[in-house]
Amino acid sequence: MDICAEYAALIDAITGRRWPDPVMACATSACLDVVVDLADISRAPEIPPEAAPLIALLRDRAMRGVGGEIVHDWQGAVDWVRTQLPHDLAWGGTGPHAAMALAALGARALVALNDRSATTLSVIPDGVLMACPSGLVARQDMQPEGGLRNSVLIFEYTKDVPVLDGVIPPRSSRVIVRIGDLGIERDSSFHDLIATGRVQVAAGLLGGFQCVAQAELEQEFDRLRELSGRMRACGAAVIHLELAGYRRPEQVAHVLSSMRDAITSVGMSESEFRFFFDCAPSAAPMRRIAADFGLRRLCVHADRWTASVTQDDPAAERNALMLGSLLAATRAERGRAGLPRQVPDKAVLTPPDIGNSHADDSGYAVAAVPTLYLNQPRTTLGMGDTFAAGCLLALSEADLSGPLAGQRGKEMDAVGQASEFGRHLQRRKTR
Repeated sequence: MDICAEYAALIDAITGRRWPDPVMACATSACLDVVVDLADISRAPEIPPEAAPLIALLRDRAMRGVGGEIVHDWQGAVDWVRTQLPHDLAWGGTGPHAAMALAALGARALVALNDRSATTLSVIPDGVLMACPSGLVARQDMQPEGGLRNSVLIFEYTKDVPVLDGVIPPRSSRVIVRIGDLGIERDSSFHDLIATGRVQVAAGLLGGFQCVAQAELEQEFDRLRELSGRMRACGAAVIHLELAGYRRPEQVAHVLSSMRDAITSVGMSESEFRFFFDCAPSAAPMRRIAADFGLRRLCVHADRWTASVTQDDPAAERNALMLGSLLAATRAERGRAGLPRQVPDKAVLTPPDIGNSHADDSGYAVAAVPTLYLNQPRTTLGMGDTFAAGCLLALSEADLSGPLAGQRGKEMDAVGQASEFGRHLQRRKTR
């Protein structure tokens, strides 16, 4: 079975599936995203002088094909964008993006959320769960309350499509611009529901420490460590921390050290790995870093491939990577989360540089797959978070790897995988 057939088999396995009741509990930052096409800035009727530093920064990032997350100090940025530029509103944050991906499948995700204003609820899809004093409530059954809290600017650009002053981006990406620190959601109903054991938890998703003010960071470590323990008591087998746009590598080391033993899994993009650890992602440094921070799993997602080191079943891990990649490609193709119907026609598959391998003396096996890469996606926003949602869903579903594991065996060795990819890619070229 070639890799496209494996992805197709995975689509069959999740189509019409009845997902169990335990939820993926998401305790991250959350916000209202104001999404802008970077090319539209040049068409703004008015560009104030205060916008110049931000525009220069965005131009530089687009020129280099760099996305990421930055903090800016122009307090009028959101008002300027919302009054002067075409834009869309969307629900943002690691937990929200993950929850929307799961809701599209009919799976259950519970999100910590303080902003339940009419504006925010209007961009949250049906099926996403929130906590109330009475228990779990789906978004469609929520009554709006309070005002809008946090807004974040998202500037998207597309590979080979000109943006500011004729800049041609070498890849598609987005730049997240925060004005100040959002913090991690402090939702008392969410905490109480988990602390009292009134909800079963399949997996926990944490994120947003980069959004926490320095003076509050140690307090948040304590709070999230305690919440992580409560999630495990409710059944969570995996507690995953998704990293993001930290400004300095030592901040990441501090977060991972402070959350040691409270998390079992960490994920990040390829560019984040290179910045945080000053090396390229490959089996040896990934194994070393996972061991240094006491992790069972460490995952890196790149444009064209994704790989993990794991102390658990590498076949199940490989399948998790495929589900994450499939959901991310679906979002990229449609511009929003959705149920995969087929492998995207324009997907490009490239053999990963990292090969699959059995556990070595470190105790970590390696799993790697090609992603379903699209040269010109409709969006790149939320791709890593959507990928993480797919991985966690597969890892918390013991029988989901069955359709593939039974056909492919427990593991693929690096040589077998490389030769199969080579045959598959050759077939694509000759069609």
